[in-house]
Amino acid sequence: MNCYDCGAQGTREAAVAACVNCGAGMCTAHTRTEEKHLDHGGLGNPVYASTRRLVCVACDRVLASNHLTQVG
Repeated sequence: MNCYDCGAQGTREAAVAACVNCGAGMCTAHTRTEEKHLDHGGLGNPVYASTRRLVCVACDRVLASNHLTQVG
């Protein structure tokens, strides 16, 4: 699979990941990493963990703008 954004720019670069939101293939230059906090509760002790989510440049832009409008 090739990077979707590179293809749109007329170049070809191998994808190293797929966007968790839209599924587009991404090369390392077009991959953004965001931290994801997980809270799991249940009958036992709660578990708190952090992991990463890989998103494309377009989804990162939209998620960042949504965050700014929701915070204010």
